[in-house]
Amino acid sequence: FKPKFLLGLTATPERTDGGDLLGLCQENLVFECGLARGIDANLLCPFHYFGVPDEVEYSNIPWRSGAFDETALTNALATQARAGNALEQLVRRGGQRVLAFCCSQRHADFMSAFFNAAGRRSVAVHSGANTAPRTTSLQALQSGELDTIFSVDMFNEGVDVPNVDTILMLRPTASAIVWTQQFGRGLRRAEGKDHLSVIDYIGNHRTFLNNSRVLLGAGPGDRDLALVLERVRDGTISLPPGCEVTYELEALDLLKRLLRPTARGDALAAYYVDFKHRLGVRPSASEIYHAGFDPKASGHGTWLQFVRGQGDLLPDEAVVLQAHQAFFDELSTTTMVRSYKMVLLKAIQEADALPGTISLDDLALRFRDIARRNPRIAADIAAPLDDLTAVKNSVRTNPVAAWTGRRAANGNPFFAFDGATFETTFNVEQALRSTFLAMVREIVDWRLAQYLDRNPPKNESGGDDEPSPDRAEPSVAIPWREYMREDIAPLFNLRFKSGSWNQGFLVEGRHVFLLVTLEKGNLTAGRSYEDRFISTDHFQWHSQTRTRRDSVHGQIISQVENDYGIHLFVRAGKLRGGRGAPFYYCGDVDFETWSGDAPITVKWRLRQPTPDHLRRLLNVP
Repeated sequence: FKPKFLLGLTATPERTDGGDLLGLCQENLVFECGLARGIDANLLCPFHYFGVPDEVEYSNIPWRSGAFDETALTNALATQARAGNALEQLVRRGGQRVLAFCCSQRHADFMSAFFNAAGRRSVAVHSGANTAPRTTSLQALQSGELDTIFSVDMFNEGVDVPNVDTILMLRPTASAIVWTQQFGRGLRRAEGKDHLSVIDYIGNHRTFLNNSRVLLGAGPGDRDLALVLERVRDGTISLPPGCEVTYELEALDLLKRLLRPTARGDALAAYYVDFKHRLGVRPSASEIYHAGFDPKASGHGTWLQFVRGQGDLLPDEAVVLQAHQAFFDELSTTTMVRSYKMVLLKAIQEADALPGTISLDDLALRFRDIARRNPRIAADIAAPLDDLTAVKNSVRTNPVAAWTGRRAANGNPFFAFDGATFETTFNVEQALRSTFLAMVREIVDWRLAQYLDRNPPKNESGGDDEPSPDRAEPSVAIPWREYMREDIAPLFNLRFKSGSWNQGFLVEGRHVFLLVTLEKGNLTAGRSYEDRFISTDHFQWHSQTRTRRDSVHGQIISQVENDYGIHLFVRAGKLRGGRGAPFYYCGDVDFETWSGDAPITVKWRLRQPTPDHLRRLLNVP
């Protein structure tokens, strides 16, 4: 499957459900394992990928209907400077037989003329009147009579030129499929060809993230891609034998700037790992939500994609997610004006009809029973629950109509309704049915709890969707646990007073508390703080402006008054889920050095180093 897709050979129908081999390959290779992990060295040649910075200012090029304006793009790309850079890249990194992809006929003609003038035998192949012959040009490239073919939408698929040893990506594309097919034009094995060189330009537009996501097998979220790019920078990414991925530092910086901030995803991931370490199991989506996070905001796509990225999906769960990704994506992101859609799914689950068939009468009855068991849901249902006919009409016009209108990317609906019977349009293997239902239940419970919290009834009471009671925690401060500001004082047998505990430096008895928020968004002009970790076991902290070394607080900080315990609490940002974020207790710290005066810059040594899972969140080097 993988070689046939990469090489762009003709796909043949292989499935009875209307899919084809190309679709299977696209799903299995591009969106699952990535090029950098999906190469089979026995079938395809290794590749050396080079991501190089593009000097073009893409923000000045109009973006229309999912693509750059062709005329403006051509004007920006068909320049002497860029063509000269492309030639330098080829001389430095390319081979003898080059297939280059351009954005327009004019761009291809320009590049061909430039290369010919530089002594590089080249032609432009496209659908225009002045194109070079397609077949004879390929033959000339194969035989070595040509060095480079510049093409426009001609060789994305259906090309068999095994001797191509260099792919030059001179155009941006928003299509991951097109980019992958262009990449694959050079992956055929050939005698004397030990690898394929791919030179890819990286510009300042988010469309370039798609290529890196496909190449490196990253998930759909920006945080997932950021983590993979960090592994590339550190040289810790795993690649097939003979393959190399190299980004110039400027290109990596470009990609990093294109990524959206990942602070929320970093905080969620840190909490997730800490939960798993403490309790031995991963948190559910509902537990993550009740901890103040949005499971959709992991930076890895949907919640289950994040769990997969953490390596915590069981084998059967991974198979279910792969087979029903579109359904779980819809379940995780579908809009909710009322609770009806999730209540309907609960009803068909109770009827063992997911997947399956259920009559409208049975569906309405179960829908009503679920609402009656939970006053919060009952308050959300517009129809009177003692009028089954009204409930049935409400179910027909709301959740049934909504779900039958929801379609996967391939256009197929998830459910169908013939006026009397509601049914799924997909099947689940019998052996995987219980796993599928458990995964659906996890998402439904979270979405329903989230909706009801946004829309609480006036007289709220408990129900089966209430969050479970918090697990009991010992009343002692444990390093690297989370604590809300108001919960810190009791851990040290002190009384919380909101006025004093809102300060960043607090002396209570023989205890000193440093309460630090790393990301400060409300600093006055001309004043800055650099409270930060400088290693896993050292923290740099700035005192208040008025604090002097010879003051009482200065003597406490330097531990001349050494019978004080100094406790460091740190959080990445002020808010989580719209409320004040908790602090991580870093444990007791010891004074090492200081500099300056009023304010003082202090270097503290942590007795317990920062755990690995918190380093990204807290920006620890």
